[in-house]
Amino acid sequence: MVKLDRVYPIQKDNPVFIVENSGVFSSIVDELEDYSISIICTHGQFKLAAVQIIKLLVKENCTVYYSGDFDPEGLLMAYSLKQRYPNNIHYWRYSVEDYIKTLSNIELSPDRLRKLDNIKDVELEATIQQIREIKKVAYQERQIIELVKDVANVRKA
Repeated sequence: MVKLDRVYPIQKDNPVFIVENSGVFSSIVDELEDYSISIICTHGQFKLAAVQIIKLLVKENCTVYYSGDFDPEGLLMAYSLKQRYPNNIHYWRYSVEDYIKTLSNIELSPDRLRKLDNIKDVELEATIQQIREIKKVAYQERQIIELVKDVANVRKA
């Protein structure tokens, strides 16, 4: 890995967006190719490079919005980031409404649902309760339109 000392957004004071899914990343970048946006894709579970980049962004006091799937693993990833960097990391599109809109037919097993017990965050409480009740996964790919709008609206000209 290349040694980096600093990482910061393309435009000063703009947030950095992180998505879990590479297809979602590509769609956002394609839709906003004329915009100066700072966006990162983790390709699922965090790798060392992603962890290091996030650490350097936080060191620069950047605001970071994180979005991933509505499954126990995706929520645990978001939660772990927020726990590590509570002042810089913000959940992006993890509301109950977002979950309901993006539901799939994929059922969650009791073992996977139990993983949600490890998340103790008031911001995710209502969403986790809905996931426990409905017992289905919701995928980030079904939020592309909303994610694109969010990035386009939040970034500064």
